[in-house]
Amino acid sequence: LAAADQRAATGLSSALGVTFRFPTQPDSTEILVGSTVAVASPGSDKTHLEATDEARSVRMADQVRFESATSRLLPTAYAIPAGRSDLVATLRRHGIRVDSLAAPTPRTAAAYRVTDQKQAEQAFQGHRVRTVQVEVQPSASVALPAGTFVVPTAQPLARLIHALLEPDGGDSFATWNGFDDDLARGVYPVLRLEP
Repeated sequence: LAAADQRAATGLSSALGVTFRFPTQPDSTEILVGSTVAVASPGSDKTHLEATDEARSVRMADQVRFESATSRLLPTAYAIPAGRSDLVATLRRHGIRVDSLAAPTPRTAAAYRVTDQKQAEQAFQGHRVRTVQVEVQPSASVALPAGTFVVPTAQPLARLIHALLEPDGGDSFATWNGFDDDLARGVYPVLRLEP
């Protein structure tokens, strides 16, 4: 683990997975599934399921591994707008180093273009998760304003930074509603900074 952290701290050069899929497996596995029975709910005209002592064997697809569906190279850093101290506090609680620009700074950066997004109708763990699809735009010169937060990726938790800030990742801030106001306008405000 220490060796992996050290490699991340000096910069990762290979692409990291952003979205994932289960590859089709030719084999299936026998799984024991508990049986249930519908029981009348007390004080209601509805029923609920209760477990029985019986189990049955069901053949299911064997999905024990996953693979990248999309991947991206890690940028040198990510830039987060100055007003997002809430997300920066979360990054810091994870042990991620976040810097703040003291003065306007020219950088080379790539923006994300939101191509599609959907928000779940039902809440899951208190959130209506959002699925976001993006295209990374070509890099261009930008002037980052003073107060912009910069998250360098040459640090031990580079993989976690990537997972939280790539908008289309399954556990990103975008997925868990951290950028809903921006995404409602079709914008993902984080930039990928290049050397």
